[in-house]
Amino acid sequence: MKIQNSFAKLNDFKRIKKFFTLLDNEFFPKLSERKHGEDLDSLLKKSFGKGNIGIAEIDNNIVAVCTYWIEEEKATITATGVLKQFRGTPTLYNLSAYMLEKEKEKPIRKIRVKTWSSNSKTKMILKKIGFRKMEIIREDLHKNRISEIYEIDFDLLKSYFGIPKHNSS
Repeated sequence: MKIQNSFAKLNDFKRIKKFFTLLDNEFFPKLSERKHGEDLDSLLKKSFGKGNIGIAEIDNNIVAVCTYWIEEEKATITATGVLKQFRGTPTLYNLSAYMLEKEKEKPIRKIRVKTWSSNSKTKMILKKIGFRKMEIIREDLHKNRISEIYEIDFDLLKSYFGIPKHNSS
C-alpha cells in the first residue's frame, strides 16, 4: 500500500470534489453551505487557475488533498483534508514536502494558512513548524467563526522539510 503524491489535473476535479464531500462535516461552515466564492467549486477552480492542488493517492483513491493559490509571492493554503484512517501518519507531511519540492523554483516568499481559532491541533503543528500568527478574523464565513492567519517564510518552511534553497544566478 504505497501512497503516490502528485499535482492534480483538471480531469481530477470531480474526484477531488467527491473527496471533500466525504469530509464536509469537518469544515465550519460546511463546504457545501458556503457561498460568495468560498464554496467548494470556487475554491477548487481558483486553485487550478492561480495555484495548485496536491493529492495523495493509494490505488487511484484520494486519501489527502492540499489546495492553495499564489498571489504576489505568497502561497495561501486554502484547504487540506486527510481521510480519518490516515490522520496521525506522515501522509500530509509527505504530500507537503512533495509540493514544496516541486514549487521551490517559483518566486514564493511566504506561505499563509487560515484555520479556526479553536483548531488547537493544527495550531500546535503550525507553531512547531515555525508559523507565526499574523491576524485574527472575527465572523469569518459565519457569525460564530473566528479564524486565525498564520505565516512562515518559504525558505524556512523548505528547510523544515529538508528542501534546499533555490539559488538564482
